[in-house]
Amino acid sequence: MERRAGPGGRPGTALLMRGRRRVGKSRLVEEFVDRAGVPSVFFTASTRTTREEIDLFVAEAAASDLPGAALFAGAHPDGWDAALRLLAAALPADGPSIVVFDEMPYLVEKDAAFEGTLQKLFDRELSRKPVLLIGIGSDLAMMEEMGTYGRPFYQRATEMVVPRLNPREVAAMLDLSAAEAFDAYLATGGLPLLCAEWEPGMDTDTYLATCLADPLSALVVSGERSLATEFPTQAQARRVLEAIGSGERTFTNIARAAGDIAGASLTRALTLLVHKRIVAAETPLSTKPANKDTRYRVTDPHLRLWPAFVDHQPTDALHRPRRDRIRPFATAADLSNEPPDEIRAIVGELARSGASVLFDTLLAGNDQPTRLFRSYLTQALACEGLRVRFDSPDLHLPWPMLCLRPQHLTGPLPLAGNLPDAARQLLRTAAAASIVTAVLAEYATRTRERPAAAPVPQTGPPHDATTVPESPPEPELRDLFDLFLGHRHQIEHTGDAYPWIRPPATNPGTRPTVSLNHDTTVGGKTRAHEVAKALMDTPGCVERTTYAELDRDLSARDMHDQFMYFWCHGHLEPDSARIVIRLTDRRTIHADTIRGARAEHHNTGTFHPLVLLSACRTGIPAAADHGHLTRALIGHGARGVLGPQIRMPQAFAAEYALAFVTRYLDGTATAGAVTHALTRDFAARYRNPLALAYALHSGMDTRLHTAPPPPTTATDPPALPGPTDPEPHPEPEHP
Repeated sequence: MERRAGPGGRPGTALLMRGRRRVGKSRLVEEFVDRAGVPSVFFTASTRTTREEIDLFVAEAAASDLPGAALFAGAHPDGWDAALRLLAAALPADGPSIVVFDEMPYLVEKDAAFEGTLQKLFDRELSRKPVLLIGIGSDLAMMEEMGTYGRPFYQRATEMVVPRLNPREVAAMLDLSAAEAFDAYLATGGLPLLCAEWEPGMDTDTYLATCLADPLSALVVSGERSLATEFPTQAQARRVLEAIGSGERTFTNIARAAGDIAGASLTRALTLLVHKRIVAAETPLSTKPANKDTRYRVTDPHLRLWPAFVDHQPTDALHRPRRDRIRPFATAADLSNEPPDEIRAIVGELARSGASVLFDTLLAGNDQPTRLFRSYLTQALACEGLRVRFDSPDLHLPWPMLCLRPQHLTGPLPLAGNLPDAARQLLRTAAAASIVTAVLAEYATRTRERPAAAPVPQTGPPHDATTVPESPPEPELRDLFDLFLGHRHQIEHTGDAYPWIRPPATNPGTRPTVSLNHDTTVGGKTRAHEVAKALMDTPGCVERTTYAELDRDLSARDMHDQFMYFWCHGHLEPDSARIVIRLTDRRTIHADTIRGARAEHHNTGTFHPLVLLSACRTGIPAAADHGHLTRALIGHGARGVLGPQIRMPQAFAAEYALAFVTRYLDGTATAGAVTHALTRDFAARYRNPLALAYALHSGMDTRLHTAPPPPTTATDPPALPGPTDPEPHPEPEHP
């Protein structure tokens, strides 16, 4: 914020500062003004009339320490032009000064001429003096537009964005460890005012329970005020956002769910939400796209799962958080004892959203080729036990979470060879062909075979697809789970990164090489230690806990790991949008780490592992992104990468990892078969849908080469290891 001389030698400088509400913009400027120790005036606008705003500004200027503050005494300017001329006369000419207009969007809304008047006076008078003019606003869209072409302040002011506190800053402010700071950041959103309510010794659950029980807490009040300010009542954007979040996608259905609001009002609300980048408007695949076919969705796919399921908080009759059930779905993998109605309602909403994305967005359209293609593909996916590859460098979706609709599971299935010519014509488009080629090929041969799986040591009873679980779920819930593509089929994602076509790095029958790459400080209250023990008990296991150890082995010409397991925190960097993980030493590991280490041996060395990234968001389907960790691993030889697409609770992540490692290390089941079986078992035995959030990028047919290939008799891998009884309220951490 240091003042610089303006163009033409004029010392006056203007700054437009924006940031989300409650992020600390005003406090930052107040601190800057205090430290600068120069004459200043700080005016905060409100929602009053223009006349009242001018009177308040005059009073503020008269009470300031400007050299000419006396000019404002008894003054009654008739408009902003006269008031700003008084300001220019009151500023010192021989030294620096600061003028601040806080909540500037309010002034622009009340007086359309204010922006032009301020620009005119700044150019003619204010900029001739050594003054720093600061305009502050929380309306991001309006503040951005003020600096765009055609607006009065275009190229006249420097723009500054004040971000939220990042996890490191939260850790410093609250004196927390890295893991605790990550949870605190997720709970507070990095807002300083919310962090100030975090008392020493609090954990995340205690903080949330305390704040949510207090209707006057900053967590509650700030959230309500931010929504009220970001989405004004006249635009009805908040109601529309809730309707979209409930699963509605079309204009008509959104209007109905939002209370039958008028078309013009809905259009304004949708325009606002899209403009703020909270909602995406998409046109479905069709030979005749039209505006009426536009589908709306919340931009972040994980928002449909995290708030609805992981962050679900039961309430009592007065809508207060129940202290005996603090975020139950985030603290245990086994939900069989949770109220069935709650789980059924949430899974039903997830199924509805998944079906809407598939049929109302991707496959929507009323022309004949689209209808025929949609019908044929739907009937193909209605089969069960297929091995499906979604191959597209452009469409990166959570494919296992997409859904059929109940009516799709009845009726005859046509032969693949009967695909109508009109639908084949549609398939010539790159997007459609790349998505479904593998689906149709598999369906055409009516394939139902899956690799057999021999029993492996386990703590739970044996179970396969034909066995009724010990505690069968409610029929309605079972039917809902059966709609998800990830529950019906083995699924892998591919984009423009494919595993190399080479012979296996290790011959069948030889001792496998597996590795444990972990942050030893993560997951102390989970079964993470059991996963580590299962790997360490495998002969030839290599343990790595630091960046240096991983980089050393990755840089070697031949790295013989057949299976690499990572247990650590993961996050998406806001600036670079790349996936980052860290081991115990906290050094950053990302796509460039892999590329740099393997660059010298890209075409000559050995590197063919299946990688399980048990870290948040590492399974996000964005293989076409150059900075994506999954793409870098596969591009340099990894046979496949499996990871969660959301912020995964550590309790579930550890259970999933233990089940996967136990099965995969046996060497008789492929990664695709194990992943599919876990999805079905977690749903059937534990009533938990979180396994659907794991994405397998390539590697569906990969297995650990410890024995001859398995026979073709179709059996599912054995059941999940039994979960341990969770503590009453274990701390929900997120890897």
